[in-house]
Amino acid sequence: AGVDLGDVTFESCNLYQSKFGKARLRSAESSIFAECELPEADLAEAKLSGALFSKVDATGANFERSDLSSAMFPDATLVDAQFAGATAPNSVWLRADLTNADFTSVNAWRGSFRNAVFKGTTVTNASLVEADLHGVEETLTGADLRESRGSVAWRAEREAESSEPSF
Repeated sequence: AGVDLGDVTFESCNLYQSKFGKARLRSAESSIFAECELPEADLAEAKLSGALFSKVDATGANFERSDLSSAMFPDATLVDAQFAGATAPNSVWLRADLTNADFTSVNAWRGSFRNAVFKGTTVTNASLVEADLHGVEETLTGADLRESRGSVAWRAEREAESSEPSF
């Protein structure tokens, strides 16, 4: 935590449950950050293509202008995180909490944002072209949503039924 690892290159490393709060990272392509602590981490301009950020806590982290191509953020906490100018085509954000994040000018072409939370998120000039937005409740005003796919009523109903506890 708090360490400057900007000159270190991680490649396909398993960093599971590591603590990188307020740390600086610049290169970790195809690395695993599952269940890591990354609050206020500095990942600006980092090479993170193919990285897995499953269940991370990256509250207030800075991913500005990073390469997040094919990166995955399932169940990630990204509240107040900064992504402005990031490149994230084919990325996965399943159930990610992007509350109050800055997604300005992010290129997330063909990204999957199923059931992601964008409450208070700035999406001005973000490219969500051909993105999967099933379960996203916010309107995403200011983003390019051409050919994106929103919720399908019957699928949303089935998912709600399947998540109900059966006694």
